[in-house]
Amino acid sequence: MKYFVFALILLTGYCMIPVKGQSRRASVKLFMHDLSNAGLPTRIVGGAFSLTGHGGKHWAVVVQFEGDDLVYLCELHRDPNTGRKGSGGIVWSCERMTKEEVMRGKTGIYIHEFRNIHTTPEELYRICSEIRFNGTDYHLILNNCQHWSKELIHKLGLSITWFNMKTLMEKTTGPGFLITHLKTYSL
Repeated sequence: MKYFVFALILLTGYCMIPVKGQSRRASVKLFMHDLSNAGLPTRIVGGAFSLTGHGGKHWAVVVQFEGDDLVYLCELHRDPNTGRKGSGGIVWSCERMTKEEVMRGKTGIYIHEFRNIHTTPEELYRICSEIRFNGTDYHLILNNCQHWSKELIHKLGLSITWFNMKTLMEKTTGPGFLITHLKTYSL
């Protein structure tokens, strides 16, 4: 009987033992937080272009593979030492870290969960490396973390058509804004 159960587990794949290169189920989340902890120029410029006057939001994508306690934080950073003078260049990262590290020091957090996908950490890293904005000049309006995150979500085979400014405004600054911010968000 024990051999039958062992064979059944092997045949059905019920026992999820991660193997490098083996596609696994992963949850994908759009992670946004206020830029209030950013440097003064970012807060001023973000606030000027924000429809709410509360400053802009940084966008990133968080991916967690089934059976893994750590997550992959995939995001874009502006590097002032590269790119055109004043704008900086785009530098991307896809780092494996704890959920607590992702959340540490962030305020005004909003998380949207997409459907699950099947991929590998290596494939996720490859997709991040091939986003067309990588290595280009950062632009606050035309080439920023929102554009990078949207393209990553699209390349992962997910739809972002649900997202528009009205939805963002209602969920992050609309009725119940303070209640929304007092909720405990979890990745």
